[in-house]
Amino acid sequence: MGLYYLICCFIQYFIILTIHIEVICSTIELSQQQQQQDRLATFSLKFLEFHNHAHRRNDGSCCGRPIQSSSSTTIKVETEICKAECALEFRICIEPYTIISILSNSTKIYNGPCMYGEVYTGHWGNTDITYGLLEACVHSIGIMHP
Repeated sequence: MGLYYLICCFIQYFIILTIHIEVICSTIELSQQQQQQDRLATFSLKFLEFHNHAHRRNDGSCCGRPIQSSSSTTIKVETEICKAECALEFRICIEPYTIISILSNSTKIYNGPCMYGEVYTGHWGNTDITYGLLEACVHSIGIMHP
């Protein structure tokens, strides 16, 4: 009698668990379909190689040190040799094309809105990385109508 009761309880638990999993999967599929309908297209990008031989952040300061104000350390930053590895993270932003941003030699970081979509890569590696075509992560952005 004890074994029969145990088997019945296991079957009942398994059925409830299966129904719960199916409900979760259906909800995920529904939200993905709704997100895909809002998109005009999907932009996908694979980084195969990136090198940061200078071991500097995008603001010019050395990796592995606290970020300092750029006005007080401009001369020191340009001549300093940096050795610490950088943690790589990227923001991929789709914005309207402008000729001004292409022609300017400014290293200013674009912090504006990404009108058509954006994605963050998260931690992607350190300083220098190289991936083969099949092992590189795909970063996809759902392009939206602004």
